[in-house]
Amino acid sequence: MTDMASSGFRIEDAQARWFEVIKNKDLDRLRAMLSEDVEFRSPVVYKPYRGADAAMTLLSNVMVTFEGLHYVRSWHTTPHSVHADRGRHQDLLVEFEAKIGGASVQGVDFIRFDTQSGKIVRFDVMVRPYSGMTALKDAMGKRLAAL
Repeated sequence: MTDMASSGFRIEDAQARWFEVIKNKDLDRLRAMLSEDVEFRSPVVYKPYRGADAAMTLLSNVMVTFEGLHYVRSWHTTPHSVHADRGRHQDLLVEFEAKIGGASVQGVDFIRFDTQSGKIVRFDVMVRPYSGMTALKDAMGKRLAAL
Protein backbone atom coordinates (compact mmCIF):
# COMPACT_ATOMS: atom_id res chain seq x y z
CA MET A 1 0.00 0.00 0.00
CA THR A 2 1.02 3.58 -0.56
CA ASP A 3 2.15 5.26 2.62
CA MET A 4 0.00 8.39 2.75
CA ALA A 5 2.16 9.98 5.42
CA SER A 6 5.26 9.78 3.23
CA SER A 7 3.49 11.33 0.23
CA GLY A 8 2.30 14.26 2.34
CA PHE A 9 -1.01 14.44 0.44
CA ARG A 10 -4.10 15.42 2.39
CA ILE A 11 -7.43 15.65 0.58
CA GLU A 12 -8.53 18.40 2.99
CA ASP A 13 -5.60 20.56 1.83
CA ALA A 14 -6.41 19.84 -1.82
CA GLN A 15 -10.01 20.85 -1.19
CA ALA A 16 -8.96 24.12 0.45
CA ARG A 17 -6.65 24.89 -2.52
CA TRP A 18 -9.47 24.11 -4.97
CA PHE A 19 -11.95 26.40 -3.21
CA GLU A 20 -9.35 29.19 -3.07
CA VAL A 21 -8.50 28.84 -6.77
CA ILE A 22 -12.16 29.05 -7.77
CA LYS A 23 -12.97 31.91 -5.38
CA ASN A 24 -10.05 33.99 -6.69
CA LYS A 25 -10.30 32.77 -10.31
CA ASP A 26 -6.58 32.06 -10.04
CA LEU A 27 -5.69 30.50 -13.40
CA ASP A 28 -1.99 30.09 -12.58
CA ARG A 29 -2.74 28.06 -9.46
CA LEU A 30 -5.43 26.13 -11.34
CA ARG A 31 -2.91 25.17 -14.01
CA ALA A 32 -0.43 24.11 -11.33
CA MET A 33 -3.05 21.75 -9.85
CA LEU A 34 -3.58 19.86 -13.13
CA SER A 35 -1.62 16.82 -14.20
CA GLU A 36 -0.25 17.12 -17.74
CA ASP A 37 -2.38 14.13 -18.75
CA VAL A 38 -5.54 15.08 -16.84
CA GLU A 39 -8.77 13.67 -18.27
CA PHE A 40 -11.73 16.09 -18.31
CA ARG A 41 -15.25 14.68 -18.78
CA SER A 42 -17.84 17.22 -19.81
CA PRO A 43 -21.57 16.89 -19.06
CA VAL A 44 -22.41 17.57 -22.71
CA VAL A 45 -19.70 15.74 -24.69
CA TYR A 46 -19.29 11.97 -24.48
CA LYS A 47 -15.61 11.74 -25.41
CA PRO A 48 -13.27 12.98 -22.66
CA TYR A 49 -10.88 15.86 -23.23
CA ARG A 50 -7.27 14.94 -22.50
CA GLY A 51 -4.42 17.09 -21.30
CA ALA A 52 -3.90 20.13 -19.12
CA ASP A 53 -4.24 22.60 -21.98
CA ALA A 54 -7.69 21.30 -22.92
CA ALA A 55 -8.81 21.24 -19.27
CA MET A 56 -7.55 24.79 -18.75
CA THR A 57 -9.45 26.03 -21.79
CA LEU A 58 -12.67 24.48 -20.51
CA LEU A 59 -12.28 25.39 -16.83
CA SER A 60 -11.18 28.99 -17.46
CA ASN A 61 -14.19 29.55 -19.74
CA VAL A 62 -16.57 27.96 -17.25
CA MET A 63 -15.27 30.36 -14.58
CA VAL A 64 -16.43 33.25 -16.77
CA THR A 65 -19.66 31.59 -17.90
CA PHE A 66 -20.98 30.70 -14.43
CA GLU A 67 -22.56 33.58 -12.52
CA GLY A 68 -22.66 33.43 -8.74
CA LEU A 69 -20.90 30.08 -8.54
CA HIS A 70 -20.92 28.76 -5.00
CA TYR A 71 -20.36 25.43 -3.36
CA VAL A 72 -23.14 23.81 -1.38
CA ARG A 73 -21.36 20.81 0.13
CA SER A 74 -18.46 18.45 -0.42
CA TRP A 75 -17.39 14.87 0.21
CA HIS A 76 -14.17 12.96 -0.21
CA THR A 77 -12.95 9.41 -0.19
CA THR A 78 -10.61 8.14 2.47
CA PRO A 79 -7.12 7.10 1.36
CA HIS A 80 -7.88 3.39 0.99
CA SER A 81 -11.66 3.31 0.84
CA VAL A 82 -12.62 2.72 -2.75
CA HIS A 83 -9.88 2.35 -5.28
CA ALA A 84 -8.25 -0.89 -6.29
CA ASP A 85 -5.06 1.13 -6.71
CA ARG A 86 -4.39 0.97 -2.97
CA GLY A 87 -4.53 4.65 -2.16
CA ARG A 88 -2.85 6.05 -5.27
CA HIS A 89 -5.88 8.34 -5.79
CA GLN A 90 -8.39 10.18 -3.67
CA ASP A 91 -11.59 11.77 -4.89
CA LEU A 92 -13.13 15.09 -3.93
CA LEU A 93 -16.79 15.65 -4.80
CA VAL A 94 -18.15 19.19 -4.65
CA GLU A 95 -21.76 20.16 -5.24
CA PHE A 96 -22.22 23.60 -6.76
CA GLU A 97 -24.93 26.03 -7.83
CA ALA A 98 -24.67 28.85 -10.36
CA LYS A 99 -26.60 30.72 -13.00
CA ILE A 100 -26.04 31.08 -16.72
CA GLY A 101 -28.13 33.94 -18.01
CA GLY A 102 -31.48 33.24 -16.41
CA ALA A 103 -30.98 29.48 -16.07
CA SER A 104 -30.18 27.88 -12.73
CA VAL A 105 -27.57 25.15 -12.69
CA GLN A 106 -26.83 22.54 -10.06
CA GLY A 107 -23.94 20.19 -10.45
CA VAL A 108 -21.26 18.03 -8.96
CA ASP A 109 -17.56 18.04 -9.77
CA PHE A 110 -15.82 14.70 -9.24
CA ILE A 111 -12.15 15.60 -8.88
CA ARG A 112 -9.59 12.78 -8.66
CA PHE A 113 -6.18 13.58 -7.19
CA ASP A 114 -3.01 11.54 -7.53
CA THR A 115 -1.78 11.19 -3.95
CA GLN A 116 1.87 11.06 -5.01
CA SER A 117 1.97 14.23 -7.10
CA GLY A 118 -1.01 16.00 -5.50
CA LYS A 119 -2.24 16.84 -9.03
CA ILE A 120 -5.70 16.46 -10.51
CA VAL A 121 -5.71 13.47 -12.86
CA ARG A 122 -9.43 13.26 -13.67
CA PHE A 123 -12.26 15.76 -13.56
CA ASP A 124 -15.87 14.73 -14.22
CA VAL A 125 -18.77 17.19 -14.24
CA MET A 126 -22.47 16.36 -13.85
CA VAL A 127 -25.04 19.13 -14.34
CA ARG A 128 -28.81 19.41 -13.93
CA PRO A 129 -31.52 20.37 -14.78
CA TYR A 130 -31.70 19.94 -18.53
CA SER A 131 -32.40 23.67 -19.01
CA GLY A 132 -29.22 24.49 -17.09
CA MET A 133 -27.15 21.98 -19.03
CA THR A 134 -28.51 23.37 -22.30
CA ALA A 135 -27.66 26.92 -21.21
CA LEU A 136 -24.14 25.74 -20.30
CA LYS A 137 -23.73 23.96 -23.66
CA ASP A 138 -24.89 27.01 -25.60
CA ALA A 139 -22.79 29.53 -23.63
CA MET A 140 -19.65 27.39 -23.77
CA GLY A 141 -20.21 26.68 -27.46
CA LYS A 142 -20.21 30.42 -28.20
CA ARG A 143 -17.13 31.07 -26.05
CA LEU A 144 -15.14 28.18 -27.50
CA ALA A 145 -16.12 28.98 -31.10
CA ALA A 146 -14.64 32.45 -30.60
CA LEU A 147 -11.21 31.01 -29.69
